[in-house]
Amino acid sequence: MRIRDEEEAKAERERKRRYKGAAQVAINKLIELIESTDDKAALAACKDILDRAGDKPSDKVDLSGTLETTNKLDSILRQLSDDE
Repeated sequence: MRIRDEEEAKAERERKRRYKGAAQVAINKLIELIESTDDKAALAACKDILDRAGDKPSDKVDLSGTLETTNKLDSILRQLSDDE
């Protein structure tokens, strides 16, 4: 079993090494695509680069405030009606 674990670990290291080597090629291609005459490809490349550079738009929206339920509003309407 130990030999198998070592072989799997070696294979994983090799995969990571190959991915890192291909990463620079992928980055260069993405940069080339910015200048593409295909606007869709150029836009997608721009978005990908900005995302990876840390300028990705927020996926989360923070809201704060008070939410009034219909029960609360009904109570207020009754009070207003009683005052008239």
